[in-house]
Amino acid sequence: MYDVAVVGGGPAGGSAAIFLAKAGMKTLVLDNDRGQTRAAWLLNHYGFADGISGPDLVEAGRQQSRNLGAEWVTCQVSDVQRSGGGFTITAENGDTYEAKQVVLATGAALALGERLNLAFAQGRETRNPKVLQVDVDGRTSERGIWAAGIIAGCSAHTIITCGHGAQVAVGLLSDALGKRVVQHDVLERANQRQPSPVDLQDHVDSEQHRQPPAQQQLREHMQTQHDMQGQGQTRMPGQGEVQSQDRMNPQERIQSQSHMQSQNPTESQTPQPTADMRQPGQLQPQGRMQPQIANADPQQTEKEQARQLARQAELRQEANDRRFEQAPQLRDHQGPQREQPSDPQQPPKQQ
Repeated sequence: MYDVAVVGGGPAGGSAAIFLAKAGMKTLVLDNDRGQTRAAWLLNHYGFADGISGPDLVEAGRQQSRNLGAEWVTCQVSDVQRSGGGFTITAENGDTYEAKQVVLATGAALALGERLNLAFAQGRETRNPKVLQVDVDGRTSERGIWAAGIIAGCSAHTIITCGHGAQVAVGLLSDALGKRVVQHDVLERANQRQPSPVDLQDHVDSEQHRQPPAQQQLREHMQTQHDMQGQGQTRMPGQGEVQSQDRMNPQERIQSQSHMQSQNPTESQTPQPTADMRQPGQLQPQGRMQPQIANADPQQTEKEQARQLARQAELRQEANDRRFEQAPQLRDHQGPQREQPSDPQQPPKQQ
């Protein structure tokens, strides 16, 4: 004797068989292989982006339930009668099967319900005005007889009948166990090999190798800057130790700036004044290139870069003042300095 016999192997019956067999129920599916789904082409069934044919969907459900332990027999069921503690199902060819409970998933066919003298109700679907009367879990008026899918009043859409078949199976299982049943599996993470540190490093190296050099440098710079900002520290060029910018006094900042300039031989040791920083009457030396502000270390924070730029401007102004005091002939050649009227279209010169 089977625990459950499902009459009808369409989407509703196949889905119910999957849940029942997975729960360990000895499940038998009796199907005549003539359901209306076998003539359907489905573009609105969840999980199939390109659509799926009705025969393929039914066959997939059949194979899935078989993999879980359900048995399938192709036959036309002609009668279902209560006998002893269960039911006897009779096929047209004379074969009989016994089961403790029965799930009717015969689509629009109502003959078995009428033979069992089950209660009927008015259906909501125009094509199926008469359906079996069932509760929320699919119980019919006869204990041990359940109904799923179209015969229970569901819409004919396969995604809906599939869901209702699973719902009825969960209701049957919950009734048998005396508590609500939830079938929920998780990924077998414990059996999956965890990547080793060597594998992770190889993945990182391969990703960096595929990146353009400029993009890789930018990623390295952003990562280093993020790390240094999180620690509140920065590394000066040419120094092995890490200094905290917040703990440096002004003299240390001046020394660090001088050290940075000495590391770049292409720039002058003493910053040269730009045109907008010259004193009134000062001549621009011939053949001297306009000085450039030393490039800030890309690993320093924006706050420290602003401090460096301000300090460089102060150094240039001090050097300019010293140069002006050491060149009296320039002042004599220019004569007494006079305050020039300001041009409203030109920005005022810095004093």
